[in-house]
Amino acid sequence: MSVENSSVASSTASKKGVVIIGAGLAGWHVIDAIRAKDTEILITLITADSGDRYHKPMLTMAISQNKRASDLVRASGSEAANTAEVTLLANTQVTDIDSVSQTVQVRSTAQSDDALTTIGYEKMVLAMGAHPIFPKSLPQDLVWHVNHIERFSQLQEKLATGSQHIAIVGAGMVGTEIAEDLLKAGHKVTLIDLNDAPLSQMLPAKATARIAKAIESQGIQFLGGYQVSAVTRVGSNDDDSDDAEKLQVDYARYHRMQIILILSRSNH
Repeated sequence: MSVENSSVASSTASKKGVVIIGAGLAGWHVIDAIRAKDTEILITLITADSGDRYHKPMLTMAISQNKRASDLVRASGSEAANTAEVTLLANTQVTDIDSVSQTVQVRSTAQSDDALTTIGYEKMVLAMGAHPIFPKSLPQDLVWHVNHIERFSQLQEKLATGSQHIAIVGAGMVGTEIAEDLLKAGHKVTLIDLNDAPLSQMLPAKATARIAKAIESQGIQFLGGYQVSAVTRVGSNDDDSDDAEKLQVDYARYHRMQIILILSRSNH
């Protein structure tokens, strides 16, 4: 059952069951596991977005395949909720959790008022995932962090204007996969990492050295042992493109170097 307003949600307030906060991969997998054992227990799923089910790892390979966000959605939130027989509170923010009284307060972002609804629970699962830490050198309004399908869709629109030069900070599994995907999509890619080789925190040195050679042979510029010190916006001198602007990324190892990236204008 999908619920979009607090008046309907309040009808479940007196009932207790399992409350899950977060409708990402982990949240839906918890629901699958519970339903495999118990088809009767009340489950309430709270999420700040629509709750659509999609496989998040696909975000790192979808641009080169020209897949839109809608192509990645396996089931809408309401469809998935009906199938699993759970109460979905989509577009809903959690404002307070009281572990003593075992209640959670929520507010619908789809409504203009700030009315709060209290929901009781017997068990609670926090499935909100990780939140990125943005150092001062990586201002949020200039740097994209793609960790959910809505943000992926916004980035895809910004890259649709043509081949661009993109800097990726972090050469872990996700950063390396996105670098390869963007290269396949026709973009110029610079991959920057503190470590001397990609995936250095996951694999032995011999393996990471091979990976470094492999991605460079594909055409990805890898800067190992570098740290981004600043990202600043500068004006474009390209009179042929009113929608183009430049971001200047300063990065340093033993001395200061610069790279100019051509990106679509963004208000984010």
